[in-house]
Amino acid sequence: MQGYTDLQPAPQICVWHPVRHRLSRMKTLLLILLFALPVYCQQELPPEFGDISEIAHMTKVYVYSDDLKSRQRLVDKLKKEFQVVGDIKDAEFAVYYTWSGLTTRNILGTRTHAYKGDLMVYTYGKTDGANRIVWSTQASRKTTLSKNPVDKTVERFIKDFNTARASTKPK
Repeated sequence: MQGYTDLQPAPQICVWHPVRHRLSRMKTLLLILLFALPVYCQQELPPEFGDISEIAHMTKVYVYSDDLKSRQRLVDKLKKEFQVVGDIKDAEFAVYYTWSGLTTRNILGTRTHAYKGDLMVYTYGKTDGANRIVWSTQASRKTTLSKNPVDKTVERFIKDFNTARASTKPK
């Protein structure tokens, strides 16, 4: 007599059924589409473009840069003219700075560093979820003696902003 431990389960017979197999594939495809659709719909809209005069009356700015030293330089310059806020939700417009660098060597082996900085000023777009670029500029630094691109770009922005502010004031 066999004990309970010696009993083996009955073998399962798997029969391929074309209709069930097709339904299984359709369910899988449907699930993939249901999960992929929200990801597809959440793609960012392309930016709108505007003019600096659109922000001439604004004072609260959010500052963002990938580089912390560059961000601090921006904040130091901008806080003289604007109220710098720490949360994008409190800002009326945003300043975004990014930079890239290149190091080359000449025939004598001397290294040369070149930096390029991009500064873009955004505000909320007219379409929900869109950003609106109202001002942008680039600056470069090819020698150690030339001015830092962060300083060049933010000074240009402040100058153009003050010009736009002066031209939009009621007379």
